[in-house]
Amino acid sequence: MKRKLLMLLLVCLVTIFTLPAYACTEWSAAGSWVEGGGSILAKNRDWVPDHNQTLKLVTPEQGYRYFGIFLEKSQIAVKGGINECGLVVYNQAASSIPRKERDVMPYTKNLTHTILTQCKTVDDVIKIAPTFLGPMMLTIGDKTKTAYIEIGPENKTAIQENSNGVLYHTNHYIQENMLENNKKSGESSTIRYERIQQLLERTNLPFTINDFITMSEDQNDGPDNSIWRIGSSPKKARTLATFIVQLPTSGSPLLYIKVANPGQAPQYYHLRADDIFSGKTAY
Repeated sequence: MKRKLLMLLLVCLVTIFTLPAYACTEWSAAGSWVEGGGSILAKNRDWVPDHNQTLKLVTPEQGYRYFGIFLEKSQIAVKGGINECGLVVYNQAASSIPRKERDVMPYTKNLTHTILTQCKTVDDVIKIAPTFLGPMMLTIGDKTKTAYIEIGPENKTAIQENSNGVLYHTNHYIQENMLENNKKSGESSTIRYERIQQLLERTNLPFTINDFITMSEDQNDGPDNSIWRIGSSPKKARTLATFIVQLPTSGSPLLYIKVANPGQAPQYYHLRADDIFSGKTAY
């Protein structure tokens, strides 16, 4: 009971602050659609190339440990990660709401960090989702199911769960009760959404983690609109990282991570979650 109360207290702590828009493409599969069962979740993180990223294992004073990708100088602004219970959480901006409007809306502070430290399963997250504030989207998953959560203004949320099939999301709202929040057209978000749908439909089942890696590298739609974006100019957003997790029905989750920091050769990681949390592997 004390843990639940602490979790709700942490999640309900909100602040008004300027939050930059980070575009992402996120997709997942679960159940018989995954080789061997379980689930696979993927995130391509896009941003203007003005910073570096790093991988960190976080041990909070209270709650579960988690491993994720961060801005290099940040200790808490995780962009995606997995905790020691096998819960994966990715976040992305709701770029279909103009930036000047998003900047003055209330957000649940450090939401991804809070979820990873306080929740064990997708169902745990869904139970507290009505308390989330701020226009953004989450993709979450454990070994039994995946889900995305659309968070809109005025404490509105929409949730799509999946225990046998696929889910995918970019930076605009797609649930019927949230469509009114698509106040501006996002060409890249629409094109990436349609492209990841095509790739999921055209790939032979069941999916493997290698299938998801191939999808993450797709450059079918040019420098600014592809799943893997290279940017048409140095100031344009580009894909800076890929974070893919396979959650088998038994055994250790498997991670594939690509970090493409500006001006550096990409770094590739193939990791086992059990080795990360036991300290057996370096990264």
